[in-house]
Amino acid sequence: GTVGHGTVTAMVAPVDGRRRMLGPLGGEPLQGHVVCFPHAGGTASGYHWWVDQSPERQVWGVTLPGRGRLSAEPVARDWPSLVARLVSEVARLRGPVVLLGYSLGALLAYEVARDLTARGAPPAHLVVVARGAPETGPVVSWPDDDGRLLELVAERYGGVPDAVRDDHELLRATVPILRADLELVRTYAWLTGPPLTCPDRKSTRLNSSH
Repeated sequence: GTVGHGTVTAMVAPVDGRRRMLGPLGGEPLQGHVVCFPHAGGTASGYHWWVDQSPERQVWGVTLPGRGRLSAEPVARDWPSLVARLVSEVARLRGPVVLLGYSLGALLAYEVARDLTARGAPPAHLVVVARGAPETGPVVSWPDDDGRLLELVAERYGGVPDAVRDDHELLRATVPILRADLELVRTYAWLTGPPLTCPDRKSTRLNSSH
């Protein structure tokens, strides 16, 4: 059967006093779920277009701590606890689950897939975008100067939207989050382990104009 509104409401209810990282973006879980993990500095809202791409699946967007509805929480700085929290939420979904991650999100999706596989409940598919093999990522040191940081991010990843750069208040709120996410990428350490059992797909970009 399908997942009704009441079930979705239960899925996003707070647990242990914390709001959930997964939030529904739309779609119907007729064929399962798609969980979308954002890039560094990104938010779940960037994946609303995926609902049109896959209306037969319930699409979930991941909101990392320190932004959006989780803005009252400190930003994530620890991989194990962040992945464990994500796994606990993804594991509650019923039916086939596709994990989709972009850049930093690709690493998060990969680590969640590894954990779920180790538990005997692998995802149906893993889709990673704009990220090479996890063990080959370069270690990058980012400058302390905010202006130079944004320039380097623009060179490497395509930059920060003009709407953010032109709004000083929004920029002042965004840069610390961006720095924290980039630090997560920098401190990521791939550990050997059993191979994934689910099909995986790698791409340089999402199949969208967004």
